[in-house]
Amino acid sequence: MIVRARDVDAAIARTILSASFPEAVAEQPLRLAWTLDFVDARVRGTSTVVRLGVCISAFVLGSIVRAAGVDVRTGEPDDVARALHRWLDLPLPVLALVTGGSGYFGSMLAGELATRGHQVWLLDLEDSPDRPSSMEFVRGDIRDPHAVATAVDGVGVVFHNVAQVPLARDPALFNDVNVHGMQVLLDACCAARTSKVVHTSSSAVFGVPVRNPVDESTPPSPAESYGWAKYEAELLCARAASRGLDVSIIRPRTILGHGRLGIFSIVFDWVADGADVFVLGKGDNIYQFVHAADLADACIRAGECPGPRTYNIGAAEFGSMSEALEGLVAHAGSRSRVRSLPAAPTTLAMKATSAAKLTPFAPYHWIMYGKSLWFDITRATTELGWQPKYSTDEMFAESFDWFLANRGEHKGASEHRRPVRQGLLTAAKRAFGAGRS
Repeated sequence: MIVRARDVDAAIARTILSASFPEAVAEQPLRLAWTLDFVDARVRGTSTVVRLGVCISAFVLGSIVRAAGVDVRTGEPDDVARALHRWLDLPLPVLALVTGGSGYFGSMLAGELATRGHQVWLLDLEDSPDRPSSMEFVRGDIRDPHAVATAVDGVGVVFHNVAQVPLARDPALFNDVNVHGMQVLLDACCAARTSKVVHTSSSAVFGVPVRNPVDESTPPSPAESYGWAKYEAELLCARAASRGLDVSIIRPRTILGHGRLGIFSIVFDWVADGADVFVLGKGDNIYQFVHAADLADACIRAGECPGPRTYNIGAAEFGSMSEALEGLVAHAGSRSRVRSLPAAPTTLAMKATSAAKLTPFAPYHWIMYGKSLWFDITRATTELGWQPKYSTDEMFAESFDWFLANRGEHKGASEHRRPVRQGLLTAAKRAFGAGRS
């Protein structure tokens, strides 16, 4: 059973208001109502003294709110809260729900939210052994309407990160989790009158773009089932926004950062042991990444910005795929060499071995590894005041160093928080020079 802070806050608010402002309580029941909602939604998790202070201050600052154009008696609680927020120029703690909070990026985002003073709840199928005790874990399936409704009740902002990733290689599961699960969440947020939803989508919605850079006006054109599922989820977000739910979409490029494993564990493992690594063709395709910390910052900023918007998020400093791998090899001081493979036959080999379950590759990998894709991030930098801090070389260096320091340790059930099983690639690693002297 979850004991909600809102019940405690409401009781405290009623007590102090009844004792201090009996006339106001009797004459202005609507004002009391929004005050309770304000305390409930914006200051839960803070000390009792702070909650009482905000409760009293709400009356004192009524004139300020009215000056901001909000009718205290009829305005929505969020309108009142934003008016006070603008005048005070102070961040007010918000209860944030992170779906997929035990996953790689979900856990990183939750940590950054907590660092910025927000109370954080996590919704996921499995708890993570490194979850901070200050974060409340709600066990549930994103496809379960009751579990999701329970999780979003009373939450100010929902950051949606639950997804089956390309490594799952299961189109039916992509549709069930990434599309149906999205609809369940949106329905629950509409019913709960959630203030803001931020959906983490994917650059896979663009497939192989006709031209680069890709901006928010570029028409999506998915090339495989994972990308189609993420695009269909975006369409659901747009429909919910048309019905009044404030939903923003974040499309990240390929995510890196400390703790990132998944398909990258193959590259890190080979470079650590001196095996050669490969590009398709010349490896001159331009490939953009994004650090998880930069992505988390963009998501949080989008969560603070009213109104449905879509943002493409990626690094500002990046280059070709071969340059990325050469930079990693140099940083590692490895004997590995970056070598070229012919694109067409290698793609066929990846498809065949994947179909036979001999390698972990998914369609997105053989479609995109040798192709160029990078984002124009102007809208995010202009509207959100967001600036990426990490270059491709810095991301790979940090990710690789974490891999070495934590090699052999599995930090969670998420596909991106554990190394993949290499299968036939284990023999290939030996053939291509692992352990050479």
